[in-house]
Amino acid sequence: MIQITSPVGRLVQGHPMKSNPVIDDRTNTPKMRADGITPRLQTFVAIAIPKGPEAHWNQTDWGRAIWTTGASAWPAGEYNAPAFAWKVTDGDSTVPNKRGKIPRDSEGFPGHWIIKATTELSIRCFHFGKYEAHQVIQNPAEIKTGDYIRLVLSVKSNDSRQTPGMYINPELCELYRAGQPIISDGGASAADTFGATPATLPAGAVLDTTPVGAPVGPAAPAAGAMPAYTPAPDFLRPGAPAAPAAPAAPAAPAAPAPVIRRMVNGVAYPEADLRAAGWNDAQIAGLPVA
Repeated sequence: MIQITSPVGRLVQGHPMKSNPVIDDRTNTPKMRADGITPRLQTFVAIAIPKGPEAHWNQTDWGRAIWTTGASAWPAGEYNAPAFAWKVTDGDSTVPNKRGKIPRDSEGFPGHWIIKATTELSIRCFHFGKYEAHQVIQNPAEIKTGDYIRLVLSVKSNDSRQTPGMYINPELCELYRAGQPIISDGGASAADTFGATPATLPAGAVLDTTPVGAPVGPAAPAAGAMPAYTPAPDFLRPGAPAAPAAPAAPAAPAAPAPVIRRMVNGVAYPEADLRAAGWNDAQIAGLPVA
């Protein structure tokens, strides 16, 4: 393993202080820690290094160090294979990656070599010239995608015979200077994260089968407020005179069921009256009993 310090480059993807789930390339599902419950989290950053007169990134000082390490780690020549995972991309390439994205189409990529680095450990970040332990950046909002940074990177073989390549892990980040924000690639990609992960409804899921455009019933009211339905009868309005007494009913052989009242805006109303005003049973059940 070697350690290198990158030149100043633009943070074009990811964030050194934010993490996302690690996705298994074979199953497209989140990877878990040893307990089988806790998902593994990974921090990803992509830094764009401006191209110079070199024809290949391995002709730069930092690129030569990565290339030499890879050649030493894979003496059988695996590093010469087109699919070898160097974690360095030509930002002008028009060849789509595994997810169908063309590098040249990403903001900040053209005219640059792109180093992509990941880690499951925290990255200590500092402002330029402020490197004391107590000066570690605590607020992720102080760094944004689009800023200019330097990275301290560890480089080693991934030791994978199935997908030979290199690990490039960021250890330290220096915020060199603020840059114009990159919004589209500032964080986790919904398409990459959700689109790569199969999803199924849980057993017993209850679905809304109402046809599109069909009339919609009254929405649940905000807490402590009457729903925005057709105005209720006067006797339901707080402060109004009580409802007129119903005519006396003939004696019944059995006692009538008790009247359950619910509190709305500090006033108790019979459930039947609330239903007449447009409340449904679920909404009524959510009100406190008087």
